[in-house]
Amino acid sequence: MLKPRPIAIILMLLLLLPLLLGCMISPDVSAPSPAPIATTTTAANQLQGIQGRVLKLEGDFMPGPEPVRGQTHPVRTEVWIFSGRIPANGSVTWAVSQATQHPNFLQQVMSNEAGEFAIELPPGEYTLFARYGDHLYLNAFEGDGSYSSVQVLPGAMTAIDLVNSANATF
Repeated sequence: MLKPRPIAIILMLLLLLPLLLGCMISPDVSAPSPAPIATTTTAANQLQGIQGRVLKLEGDFMPGPEPVRGQTHPVRTEVWIFSGRIPANGSVTWAVSQATQHPNFLQQVMSNEAGEFAIELPPGEYTLFARYGDHLYLNAFEGDGSYSSVQVLPGAMTAIDLVNSANATF
């Protein structure tokens, strides 16, 4: 029976090492997620409600060896706030004329030039949309078919990104 030589074992390990390491390292993806991402922060003197950004993605965000070629732009627009979960109509858009009639509509706030907004709200579940022309936009859904919602906890600000990915490729 042939015994493997120590040099052969070392060469084999050196050849396999990059393969093994490549499987364990996850790539850094710099493209923002198209779905709203909510996080909650608490502090003793902090307001309670929702703060966030409205962003629009344009271009190619496909993963690959080249850097992401898409662009992310902040959007100054109205952010519409509804209480509770809102059943989706099968689309990422909702006509403003219909949304104004919804019984869960609470109010609107404006995002600034950097796309940032904030609103004080009591604890509860809320659904937020960004306005684009005559339609509200939210491209994120729950498993039950409703638009994605966020939770406001007592004494906490919930952070969310409202991302318009209509002109982006993933």
